[in-house]
Amino acid sequence: MRPTVSVIVPTRNRAHLLGRALDSVFAQEGAGELFELEVIVVSDGSTDDTSAVISRYPVAGYLEYTAPRGPSAARNAGIAASAGAFVAFQDDDDLWLPAKLRSLIPPLLERQDVGVAYGQYYKFENGRRELVPNLAHAPSGWVFRAMVGEEWHFNILNVVIRRRALERVGYFDEGVAFSEDMDLLFRLAFQFPFTFVPGPVAVYRRSNSGLSSITLREYEEVFRTVLERAVARLSDGEADARARERAWARYEAGLVSHLAWAGAFGRAHTHLRHILARPGAVNPRVLLSAVGALARGLARKGEEPRLALQHLSREVAAGTAGPSLARRLVAEVWGRGRSGWPAGRALTGHWCSRPSCERCSDTRSGYGRRRSWRRSSRPSFPSATGR
Repeated sequence: MRPTVSVIVPTRNRAHLLGRALDSVFAQEGAGELFELEVIVVSDGSTDDTSAVISRYPVAGYLEYTAPRGPSAARNAGIAASAGAFVAFQDDDDLWLPAKLRSLIPPLLERQDVGVAYGQYYKFENGRRELVPNLAHAPSGWVFRAMVGEEWHFNILNVVIRRRALERVGYFDEGVAFSEDMDLLFRLAFQFPFTFVPGPVAVYRRSNSGLSSITLREYEEVFRTVLERAVARLSDGEADARARERAWARYEAGLVSHLAWAGAFGRAHTHLRHILARPGAVNPRVLLSAVGALARGLARKGEEPRLALQHLSREVAAGTAGPSLARRLVAEVWGRGRSGWPAGRALTGHWCSRPSCERCSDTRSGYGRRRSWRRSSRPSFPSATGR
């Protein structure tokens, strides 16, 4: 007997995107052969043409609420109305790739103890495409400690959950206004093994509206609450103490990226300094990502961006343990700074990142000259140690 996969699609005022999201669900390879598909769309107070879009999919179930209840309540209503042995979630602005369920359902059938199967997904942000998680950093088994303390590439988009596991840990917390998916995944990872299946299964597209729209201040407060709940499950042992320290450093690295994206550069710098003061607490990849996001934001929106990038490169070079990582961070500052520079604006002036520079009196590597870079130019990077 083929298992049924229930797909819950919450939506609010995204009729222009919803059709593509549903098309990607109904295009799943293996539907009707390896598994049966049950799709339930939950309109959370939509006032646009959502109902007209849904009418084009007669096999989809449809729940409609006249007043918004939030993403957690919308998903929970869909779960309660569904009957599949496995549950998956699709946001209205994201896309599934055709092999998602064909890839993730077999491991759940083979191992009855596994609560969640997950794959990779494409993340599009700032014009860049990245496949996450990296194959070298995608654990299977009891992943709770790695989920709390390392990179957070677990996403409700790229998982399929066994209903029995979902019933045991509980549904989405309707009191959590943001990161409700991470809260659920933390709870699942604490009680059930996960299994990783290599290969892309979805496409994540960041949007600024819809069910998960939230202010920056709310992001800081709500996600901190979610993380506090998770780290409270850790023991007092040495390994868990390190995981707890990494979790909070990772949280601050995420804040650097979000604050930079919002243009709150002063607060982003404050959190970056906190991270640099704790060498080894944060994964270098996470630190590179945070520094790069801040550099790009400064180049796009900052006042005196050239001087701001110089200051940032010196700050990360001086505050980083080890010349190798320092050089990578300085290179990230100038590489991402260039990528964020507005089109049509000349990259002119004194483009040095040597910490010891006094208007670049040292010209041995050509850094004492004033330069004008076209956008297609690639500046070479000096040593982060100034030598």
